[in-house]
Amino acid sequence: MFCFVRLPSLHWFGPVAVALMATILVSGCSRAPRKATTTLSSEDRAVLTQYEAVRAALAHDDLRRARLAGEKLLKAVEATGVSPAVAKTKLTAKALAESFRIDVSRSAFKEISTALIPLCEGTEGFYVVSSTLVSDGNWIQTTTVIDNPYLGRAMATHGEIKR
Repeated sequence: MFCFVRLPSLHWFGPVAVALMATILVSGCSRAPRKATTTLSSEDRAVLTQYEAVRAALAHDDLRRARLAGEKLLKAVEATGVSPAVAKTKLTAKALAESFRIDVSRSAFKEISTALIPLCEGTEGFYVVSSTLVSDGNWIQTTTVIDNPYLGRAMATHGEIKR
């Protein structure tokens, strides 16, 4: 990448100043390499979309919505083309879809979160959040506004974005 800067005539500057200015211009024009972002397959993104729906339902203490989102999550996990890490969550997703107790749903969600968090490492638009009030209380969400699925409405904003 080239940077074009119009400089005043050089007789105003000494040789040291000219060398310093050239160094500043060259370093200012170069770009540091950016951290590569992980790309997810469309199947894995579909799983994460359904995961987000489950997370939102649990954060609002809505077991009915969590079960419906859990059923869609199970279908997404069973789809061909998902990564092996996602495929391993099939039994847990099934338990989430069939649960009639919110504490069981949250426990299943925690297991799924543990499996999916490494999948989102370095992927733009996904945030890993942690809650110190819950043992291993980590989850993924798509916004920077904390919405805790483990503590529900009672402490919806408790948590901290880790990465």
